[in-house]
Parts: sequence; structure tokens; C-alpha cells
Amino acid sequence: MTIKKAFRSIGIVALVAISAFLILCFAVPSAKSVINQKTQTVKDIKIVGLGDSLTEGVGDETKQGGYLPLIKGDLEATNRYRVTTQNLVSVAIPASRFCRVWISRPKSNQV
Repeated sequence: MTIKKAFRSIGIVALVAISAFLILCFAVPSAKSVINQKTQTVKDIKIVGLGDSLTEGVGDETKQGGYLPLIKGDLEATNRYRVTTQNLVSVAIPASRFCRVWISRPKSNQV
């Protein structure tokens, strides 16, 4: 008979604990977030690269095509910008060709 009383006491304590938990869950309002949830707008940006072979990406070991993709990636990583790029490489003489022309020029006293 003592085991029966022990189970009855444990059952009553469990029932009271579950009832108290349920009352607290539904009766006490939940706390609201104090963090202000601002909606961020994404800005469209257009970047135009003007330059020479460095702008084009000559010598770029990452094979991304110069510095414009790096800038674009950094800006888009903030999730605040949507970036479009246009790479306008100069049509001037590339440095490698200029050096060949300069070295093979006729030697004269006039520059």
C-alpha cells in the first residue's frame, strides 16, 4: 500500500507541475523583440571601369577580370547593393606593345 501512495503522490506533483507550466505558457504574454526590424532597400548601382590593361584584368591571378568584379563582390556582399558593371578598356597602345615600339625606335638626339 505504501507504493500505491508513493505513485499517487508523484502523480499529483506531476499533475500540478504540468498544470502550472500550461497556465504560465498561455496566461503570461510572451516578450516582444526589442530589436527594430528595419526593412532594408537594395540600391541599384552601375559602375563603369575606364582604364588600360589593369582594368581589363591582364595579370589577374584570380582570373576574375580585373578590379571591377572585386569591387562588385564587396558591395554585393553587404546585401545593400545590386551592382552592374561595364568595363570600358582604353583602346590606347598596351604597355607591352609600347615598350617594344620604344625599344625598336631609331636612335636620334631628338626625343
